[in-house]
Amino acid sequence: MADLQRRTDTLIACYLLVTAGLALLFHQRLSHWKMYAGVHILVSAFIFSLRFASGGLPPLLQVLRDWYPVLGFPLLYKEVEVFAGAFGNWGLTEPLIQLETRLFGGHPSFYLSERFAWVPLSEYLHFCYLFYVLLLPTVGGYWYFTRRMTAFRELLFLVGLTYSISYLFFMLSPVDSPFYLFDPPGEPIAGLGVGGAIVGIYRVFNKVKD
Repeated sequence: MADLQRRTDTLIACYLLVTAGLALLFHQRLSHWKMYAGVHILVSAFIFSLRFASGGLPPLLQVLRDWYPVLGFPLLYKEVEVFAGAFGNWGLTEPLIQLETRLFGGHPSFYLSERFAWVPLSEYLHFCYLFYVLLLPTVGGYWYFTRRMTAFRELLFLVGLTYSISYLFFMLSPVDSPFYLFDPPGEPIAGLGVGGAIVGIYRVFNKVKD
């Protein structure tokens, strides 16, 4: 169980160092690059200090260590947009739009919303879109407060790994959603969050079967 937490610490700290390195590498294109690089390096150093701390941590610090990934993912998500805008290569947008058109005969977010223009269905789909945001704190919180710590830390590590890879990929090779490209706009897509949701749901079903 402790190994799982140390792996999560290492993962998040390394992600912060990599993104600090990107901020330094592309500093000419990134506003406030010193702030991004400095904060990432300091937070990474703090996480490593927790990882290698000898003996038990004070209760409040242990709770912070348990939950900082959950609190940090939304902040890192917002940061992706800034980094992608500064140094991302947007060359994948047009090829993916063309591929989607060939595969589906257009953009499903457009013609499905026109074909199934029913408000209850639209609200249900928006709830599903929101669900991935709630999955980690609700399911993770349940496992945490019922002391299923191995399940909780497995979930954090796997979701953290998925988000870290997704965030880095989108920073470097971002793709615009049809929501922002066309008039009238289509529906926004979950994008970066869907991978974490899939991993989270997979772990939930596995634990239910156990």
